[in-house]
Amino acid sequence: MLRNIGFYAYILKSRAKAFFTKEDGAVDIVAVVILSAIAIGVGLLFKDEIAGLIQNIIGKANQSVDPLPNKPQPVN
Repeated sequence: MLRNIGFYAYILKSRAKAFFTKEDGAVDIVAVVILSAIAIGVGLLFKDEIAGLIQNIIGKANQSVDPLPNKPQPVN
């Protein structure tokens, strides 16, 4: 039993070491952070235009929807 625990601890230690020393993922993380910052910046820059566009779309959708009847009609 202790032999298995030692084996799994060794594997966990070696994988953790490989994770922290491997630099392949660092470029991807930097790219994601930069793209996220650009997207947030564009969103903040065009905040009013985006809000107006969404309100316009919702307003058109509300106009095209038929109102529901107040009471269901009995079926005879």
